[in-house]
Amino acid sequence: MTSTADSIAQSQAHAAAQQLGADPLAPIFSLGDREVRVGLIVGILGALFLHTAVGVQAAATLGDIHAFAVLVQAQVRELSLAQVDVDLSEPPPPPPEAPPEPEAEPPAPPPPRAAAARTADRTCRARRCRSRQGADPRSGSE
Repeated sequence: MTSTADSIAQSQAHAAAQQLGADPLAPIFSLGDREVRVGLIVGILGALFLHTAVGVQAAATLGDIHAFAVLVQAQVRELSLAQVDVDLSEPPPPPPEAPPEPEAEPPAPPPPRAAAARTADRTCRARRCRSRQGADPRSGSE
């Protein structure tokens, strides 16, 4: 059996066509599938590592932050006590209460109008009587 160049070339071309199947661009589209998976895995692992490192560092500084807060609180308390003068002595006792002053009696209420009218009427009658008797009511002598 002798083989010619045509028979070898045809069989390799036929085998390559069978590998490609129906879609001749499948090998091109398959490029990068592996790289996408590897990229996602590496990215997720890198993010987890970085977040873990930052979380550990933040947890390690909590003690320092607490110590700083306690120092600031002590300084503020010390300054406020130094600036404010607090008198802790007891205040003097209050003076004794003075006895209440007696209330003055209220003035007598004025007579009602009817009573005032009767009094005026009586005075008027008395003057008339005096004038009849010869006494002058304006002079004030009886």
